[in-house]
Amino acid sequence: NIALVSVFMCARTDEEARHKADGATFFQFCLRFYNSADRARPAPGEVDMWTEYGKWKAANADQAERALSGGLIGSPETIRRKLRKFEASQIDQVILLNQAGRNTHQDICDSLELFAEEVMPEFHANIPAHEAWKADVMAGKLIVVPAAAERVMAEGLAARAQADGGRLILGLQRRPEIVAALLAALGEIGHGESAAQQLIAHANIDPHLVDDFLALGTCYLYGELLSRRMRYSSTVEQPRLQTHALAAATAAAAGDAEAARRELALAFAVLVEGRGRYYPVDASLVDLTLVASTTLGASLRKELAVAVSLPPHPTPSPYSTQPINLLISADVLSEMAEREPASLAALRQALDGEMVSLVGGEVDEAELPLL
Repeated sequence: NIALVSVFMCARTDEEARHKADGATFFQFCLRFYNSADRARPAPGEVDMWTEYGKWKAANADQAERALSGGLIGSPETIRRKLRKFEASQIDQVILLNQAGRNTHQDICDSLELFAEEVMPEFHANIPAHEAWKADVMAGKLIVVPAAAERVMAEGLAARAQADGGRLILGLQRRPEIVAALLAALGEIGHGESAAQQLIAHANIDPHLVDDFLALGTCYLYGELLSRRMRYSSTVEQPRLQTHALAAATAAAAGDAEAARRELALAFAVLVEGRGRYYPVDASLVDLTLVASTTLGASLRKELAVAVSLPPHPTPSPYSTQPINLLISADVLSEMAEREPASLAALRQALDGEMVSLVGGEVDEAELPLL
């Protein structure tokens, strides 16, 4: 289902609705006030937010008026007209934010009763047509539910997908297996991981580029899961994301890796923009250096030398005061001890100098099953 949240006040006239909804944008104002890039965040208890909101409205009257006109605020006819646009966009649900501002309990009750009597019947009557549209959209769809996510899978999803002509892919853990199952379901190849590799090779697509596409899917999934865990609606501009992702796929299939990477970068930028619109939180950036079996030698020793000013850096580096955070699993550390004792010695020296932090995890890390 696709749902959106809107400020709401229904009254007999647009003017009456806007009057009763005065202050409806207070919530958004507070979020922006505490998430401003050009103003230091005040300490708790030092600011009267309602007073600050009144100052903002007085100084930005036109903007405040436009904010009220953008939500579901108005007469029944005005709200019907706006809801028809949502309906045309195949929105499933609209969550009404009716309690914002300085309206009274009676204002809220009157608003909901008027809405139920004069607005809702038209849209209730259109539910069967909308459900038929959704069933048509689901027909032939492929839905992947990684093993790690099966326990939180929506109830009835499997039965509904099957009834609507879709296909659910379950019980797989490794990414190549999931990709192979998807391609097999499309009828492009036979079953098995090797078949997926053969198709990618036949399409002449750089395997690293394929990984970039899968990384885009992973970032999108994590972002959406995070926003829902925070009880927040999606902030990703889906049409832009889809446009760039499809353009990247088209370019990749045509053998134009440069154009594919350019479009992928734009798709990732859409995700970054969406992340910036989350519920305001304090964020910290942690610089991690990933240590793998292929980076245990000279490249790792060079990183460690920068941190502790070892040869080939006899003079202090401008970065030597910044500790390095090494993300390394226990099995890779054991491999270092066996194959690259010089790197292990450099690591010990850096640890003794408190210039390196180790970020561990599983002894033998399994590949993430998610796309």
